[in-house]
Amino acid sequence: VEDAKDADVSTHGSSEASPSATVASRVANHNLRGDASSGLRLEVDTLRKRVRGLEEQLEGAIAAAAAARESLEASERDRLAVQSALERAEAAGAQSTELTRANADLRVVNRQMTLELEKQATELGAATLARKHAEDRLPQMLEHRL
Repeated sequence: VEDAKDADVSTHGSSEASPSATVASRVANHNLRGDASSGLRLEVDTLRKRVRGLEEQLEGAIAAAAAARESLEASERDRLAVQSALERAEAAGAQSTELTRANADLRVVNRQMTLELEKQATELGAATLARKHAEDRLPQMLEHRL
């Protein structure tokens, strides 16, 4: 704008501009303002588009972060489930070991009881045989005493 005034002054050689020069200067000023305004509008539009693009990127990043968080939470649930399963397996293993020991103890007790029952059966058999023998001899003994 100042350049247009300077040009006008230098052309006419005085600070008083002719009416046509004043109109030309005003038109030039108006055009310069219009060009500047349109440049600013273009820059604002560009910035708005850039902001929209950044907002979309931010929304995408937020969605990705939410998905990652859900995945992490699912992984943590899976980890806890595996840990729980391992603890149950360890407990079952301990119970299995305990059951194996108890089973071995029961076999020992069972063998001892079998031996005791065989001994009692042998003694019972011997007592039964002795009783039978005594019963067989009883009539003879009674006859002999009478």
